[in-house]
Amino acid sequence: MASHEHPARAERILRAAGSLVVSIGYDKTTIADVARRAGVAKGTIYLHWPTREALFTALVHHERIGMIVDCRERLGVDGDELDKVFEQLARALMSRPVVKAFIVNDSSVLGRLAYAPVYSVNRHLWDDLAAAEVIRTDLEPWALTELASAVFFGFFLVTPLTPSGKKISDDDTARLIGDAMNRALRRDLPLTIGGQRKIADVVYDYLERAERDARATYEASSGA
Repeated sequence: MASHEHPARAERILRAAGSLVVSIGYDKTTIADVARRAGVAKGTIYLHWPTREALFTALVHHERIGMIVDCRERLGVDGDELDKVFEQLARALMSRPVVKAFIVNDSSVLGRLAYAPVYSVNRHLWDDLAAAEVIRTDLEPWALTELASAVFFGFFLVTPLTPSGKKISDDDTARLIGDAMNRALRRDLPLTIGGQRKIADVVYDYLERAERDARATYEASSGA
């Protein structure tokens, strides 16, 4: 029985699995734990996913969909401002601790799952922005990817190392990411109105493709 046949129940199971992974980690979370949290029998989970690993693989893809949808909603009218685009991308990512754990390879959350090839960070957005010539064009594509990735994902890697008394809020982190990405990637000349529209078009096209790909991957992992 595929998860699309009982979507509400599948959602409940995935929410339970996500909550447990974040609170006690993948390695300590059992199918029995998930079943109790979701209020279903263990066998019911196996009707949706044949193995424990399949369940948690589906969870990651499901969370990725949620992150993309959340990002599209957060952007609203800010999709034509480079700093706001990356600020809202960061906010969407921080609101999804399972996806965030994969990006920073947080073994305390993911355990052995951290090393499974179930999720890769899609970095095509900066490539698309460069192709539209709305960000700096003085760097080779590989260098631009390295720069953008280091700035954006670097914040998530550094934050866990910050002493507890000096940590900043997620809101401040998101704003800093937006500002840093804008400073790192913006062109020397101010963008025209047409250039701002290009940013919005590129971002929305990217998110549409990303959501479509994420849904296809989730459905495949869930036997839909």
